[in-house]
Amino acid sequence: MNLKAKGDRAEVRAKKELEAEGFLVERAHGIPVWVGPGRCISKHHDFFGVFDLWAIRRDCVRLVQITTSDKNLKAKRDKIDDLEEYLPRMTNCTYEVWWYMGRDGWRVWKRYGGPAKWQEGP
Repeated sequence: MNLKAKGDRAEVRAKKELEAEGFLVERAHGIPVWVGPGRCISKHHDFFGVFDLWAIRRDCVRLVQITTSDKNLKAKRDKIDDLEEYLPRMTNCTYEVWWYMGRDGWRVWKRYGGPAKWQEGP
């Protein structure tokens, strides 16, 4: 299975779930990159180099990183932690890593706008 296609499907599924919760969701899209004379490919471009989804609702903001593998969960959380000095410290803003496990659904880790502490939960 193509890993990019698998990741894209997980992002679309997460976007639909957030929209069902009443969020307005923007998904990071690819940007064109020239790789040779007359040859262009689409390269994924995350928000701030980290987040795949940006979800807003009147009462909160959620920045979400999607993964389909458990091998890089800590690296993804660490990448968000590296942005700590730039991230807003609002209690109604969460930074999240969602691991899509196929039929088993999602495992979600959230970090709230305060001190860097990750919590696993829904």
